[in-house]
Amino acid sequence: MSVFAREFSNIIICQFTKEELKITPKVQGGEDNRVSQETEHKGEEQKVAFNYKFIVEFLNNVGGKNIIIEILRPDAPIIFKQEKEAGFLHIIMPVRIQE
Repeated sequence: MSVFAREFSNIIICQFTKEELKITPKVQGGEDNRVSQETEHKGEEQKVAFNYKFIVEFLNNVGGKNIIIEILRPDAPIIFKQEKEAGFLHIIMPVRIQE
């Protein structure tokens, strides 16, 4: 996804639905380059934009398979945790996007 996101300030859009996480780059025609991952989701569906570099930094420092993502709202800091390591906490500030 980072290859496509480089065209527009490294921004990716993460859409959390009941069944999956959809990731698209913030570019024209980004829907054609979508990646999705099955997830367990509690709460409302959310759409949040991030600089992909911060997500990659987090993923490079976690060892487990399952990640917990806590979203209050799309413009508030997002908390990323490892399922099995309670002391590990990573906070990423989302990017505001115009739609």
